[in-house]
Amino acid sequence: MPAESSAMTLPLYRAVPVLTAEELARAHCRRSSVRLPSNVPYVVDNLWEHLRPASMPCRRHAIYASPSPALALANASGDDRGQGIGVYRLHISGECRIAQLPWKDARWHPDIRRIQRLVQQFQAGWADAAWDTRQRVAMVFAPGLNKADMEDALAQEPALSTFFEEARALSTFWADAQLEPSCTDGELFIELLGDASYRLQALSRNEADFQPM
Repeated sequence: MPAESSAMTLPLYRAVPVLTAEELARAHCRRSSVRLPSNVPYVVDNLWEHLRPASMPCRRHAIYASPSPALALANASGDDRGQGIGVYRLHISGECRIAQLPWKDARWHPDIRRIQRLVQQFQAGWADAAWDTRQRVAMVFAPGLNKADMEDALAQEPALSTFFEEARALSTFWADAQLEPSCTDGELFIELLGDASYRLQALSRNEADFQPM
């Protein structure tokens, strides 16, 4: 599959707190727990997950990488910046899905403003609705709503279904995501499949000879 071969042919890098030799030898499997977004509203994250095509990686179980050591360092987590940061090459064994956005961070995707404006249009009607309706509407704003729960909520609440259909029409997130990543600074995310794993490897001399951004 193109998404899987891209991850193997394009050099990928991660910037993390400096690793020991033991940590470098460790293989990391697919993330089992759900990663909740800190930079995207839950209602938008729930929409993206529900609309996600089967060929695209699940962001909730994804790892993030960069196509160059300099970009990896520039994109290092704010939580890690107070520690010594090392840049390592990402080596994936097994199958994965990979995608890249045209934006450096998903927080800048136009969907966020679009959906927030749509929510504002529906707010007055929701506020005046019966308590049971408001409870069902609140589900789409809950963290980590899965596809099955979303379908149940949409089936039970017509007002919510109307909102979702308009949100679906506005959303371009997955149409904008590229299955063939390139050497740009767009956010790049990867989901390991099955028993696939990854290791972080020390940079070669040529790779290490870069100027931090």
